[in-house]
Amino acid sequence: PIWHNAPEYQVLDNETYETMGVTNAHFTAANYDLHPAEVDYTKPKGTWNQVKILVNQGKVEHWLNGNKVVSYELWTLEWEALVQKSKFKDYPLYGKNKNGPIGLQDHGHLVRYRNVKIKRL
Repeated sequence: PIWHNAPEYQVLDNETYETMGVTNAHFTAANYDLHPAEVDYTKPKGTWNQVKILVNQGKVEHWLNGNKVVSYELWTLEWEALVQKSKFKDYPLYGKNKNGPIGLQDHGHLVRYRNVKIKRL
């Protein structure tokens, strides 16, 4: 599965999941389980959120509704240390690829995307 290999820009309903004990390390715009979304910039349920993910030479930024939420750098000692403390530690290829497919996944809940654009930098 793609989640064994690639970092994840988390997308979910923060308000609902917070009542279930989900933390900001798993909120929308977090780098799932590695870099938390410290501020919730999601719009109310039923409205569209605007997401931007920038990846350039290993530097990654997660944006939500015009706000930079998370930034990190792949393939560094800090990155490796975070992965080793996460649920991804048992996947030797996690976060190592320099290119590959982009995945959109869900866990059985309704998620909608529109106007998806990919631009090579």
